Formats: sequence, C-alpha cells, structure tokens
Amino acid sequence: AVSGTLVRSTKPGDVLFLARPQGDFVLPEHPRPLLMLTAGSGITPVMSMIRTLVPHRPDSDVVLIHTARTPADAIFREELAELADQFPNFRVIHWFTGERGRLDFSSTAALEQLCPDWRQRAAYACGPEGFLDDAEALWAAETATAGPSSDSTLTIERFSTKLAGGEGHDGGLVTFEASDREVEADGDTPLLDVGEDAGVLMPSGCRMGICHSCLTPLRAGQVRDLRTDEVHGEPGQLIQTCVSAAAGPVNLDI
Repeated sequence: AVSGTLVRSTKPGDVLFLARPQGDFVLPEHPRPLLMLTAGSGITPVMSMIRTLVPHRPDSDVVLIHTARTPADAIFREELAELADQFPNFRVIHWFTGERGRLDFSSTAALEQLCPDWRQRAAYACGPEGFLDDAEALWAAETATAGPSSDSTLTIERFSTKLAGGEGHDGGLVTFEASDREVEADGDTPLLDVGEDAGVLMPSGCRMGICHSCLTPLRAGQVRDLRTDEVHGEPGQLIQTCVSAAAGPVNLDI
C-alpha cells in the first residue's frame, strides 16, 4: 500500500512524515533471550535488529541461525563475524544448505543441537514461505505439547506475496509496442511472465512486488493487481509487471 501510493500518487513538493517502524516484527520491550531464524535475504530486517540491540545492550542474549546455499551466498557474513567476535552476548550459526540440505523443522532435533535452550527464547523468523511455514508448524506443535506453560514464542515476517486468481472476464491481447510483439494473455499470469514467454526482454528483480525493478509504462488499457484484485491503469502510469495481469487489452511501452 505504501509503495503503490509513493509511486502513483506523490509529486514534487509533497511533504512526507516519517514514523518509527510499526507492526509485530519488532524487538520486545523488555530484555529476554532471543533466537533469530533467517534464510537468504530474510536476514535483512533481523540484521537491523542485531545492529540496534547487540552493540548497545550488554545484557542482551542473541542467537542467530542463518541458512544460505553456500558461504558466498551468506549476506552480511563478515559483519556478523565481527559482531560475534566483539560481543560475547551474540552467537552466529551458519547453516549451508548446499552442504547439509535444508534445515529440518519436522522435529525439534536440529534446534536442540544448534540452540539447546531455544524453548526459553523469543524467536523471530524471516525467509522464504516454505522456511516460515515449517517453523510455524514446529512452534505450533511445541505449544500444543507444552501447553500454556511454554515460554517459546515465534514472530514471523513474510516478504512474499500470494497472488489472487483471475476472473473469467480478465485477460486480453497484450501488445509490447517497442518490441513489436502481441500475445493473448489470461487473467492469472503476471505480465512479466507473459512478456518473457513471448521473448521480450523484461526488466525484473524480486518478482514479488517489492523492489519495483519491473516498473513499465502503461500505454493503454488496464491491469489487475494480483495481490489486491484492484483494477487500475491510466496512460503513462508505471505498473509492476510482476504482480499485474491483463484486465482486457493492454499496451506496454517495452
């Protein structure tokens, strides 16, 4: 909602008021041991928490378990190592899936080995959908077993998006004007995929509506936002092709 408003509605001279981050994925108000579970770029919000907490609170107790495919893929690896060397209240555990496979949340065995006191820690997790779904299921099972006496909590930050299905009247002829291509598209397929399947060189990045690298000018027609089902479109408007589908005939300036 915020990104869309900034892209489509703000203009030179507008005044924006900034506030502190809001939501559930924030550090607890009172000190308690923390367990951070991250995978891939999901470490980004957690890294902000670590930078805020670890160097400034000697009484903090933080364990980070970060999974990446290889050591070269581990984001912030050098900075994390420096922080762990400087502050004994911070421990980093890297799990490289290329060597060891996915971190197994089907039972508590892996957590028991990596962080034996995980049940006494407030846990925060951020990463791909499968990673978060597995962690959520493990914590739910543990809570059901331990009952109300359990101290274990899990807070999750999801950075992917679930796309809505199309309606029967959606879809239409998509014209990529600069590429001189036309293709029929349904109402479920993102325009990014439609263009790539047609051989058009489409700009892209995250492919989930976050980074705005795929912004493309709309010349004519309307599109449907696959996240909200909203139909919109005006000539010259920049649209996110990775989360937009054709809502009738569409002309793109690419």
